[in-house]
Amino acid sequence: MKHAVVVGIDGSAQSAAAAGWAAEEARRTGRSLRMVHVVHAEGGDFARAGRPADGLPRSVAEIRDRISALLPELGTTCEQVPGTPAYALAAAGERDGLLVLGSRGLGGVTGLLVGSVGLRTAAHARCPVVLVRDGAGGTAAERSEVLVGVQGDRPCDAVLAFAFDQAARRGAVLRAVEARTTPAGARTGLRLRWTSRRSRGR
Repeated sequence: MKHAVVVGIDGSAQSAAAAGWAAEEARRTGRSLRMVHVVHAEGGDFARAGRPADGLPRSVAEIRDRISALLPELGTTCEQVPGTPAYALAAAGERDGLLVLGSRGLGGVTGLLVGSVGLRTAAHARCPVVLVRDGAGGTAAERSEVLVGVQGDRPCDAVLAFAFDQAARRGAVLRAVEARTTPAGARTGLRLRWTSRRSRGR
């Protein structure tokens, strides 16, 4: 963890939930909050699309203003950058060490709708990526479960350590999920292996 908690916002309800979680996490850990709104741009389109402060879309500015009003003591910045959302957000998270995004999750793995941007960003990011579901209720400190994805054939000690820390701080259940593609010739699809344990006291 480095300088700030980074959250991607696009004005949606999902990104508003992510901003709320990120703000609470920043307050709890004594870090600043960095909001990033990515605009697809080619050539001069970015200059017309908006400027870092006063050119933000109204829905994005409303999220920024709401967070600033709720936590005025929090060092909050909001910037608008050009590029492809997945790559721009992954780069922002890598610089600061933690990236928070909204998710259209419906609960459970079968209902998890991450969204194309969230999925691609998580795949490219070299830092922990937290996906926050809109409507999950509560603050960052009140979540009852932390879900972490692992890949058995790749080092994941840092990711697991981060997940254990987050679950322990919240007294939450830590659920680790590994998804595997079945061998050629077998049934296609993903096989899920679940491990669930209380992180308290570990």
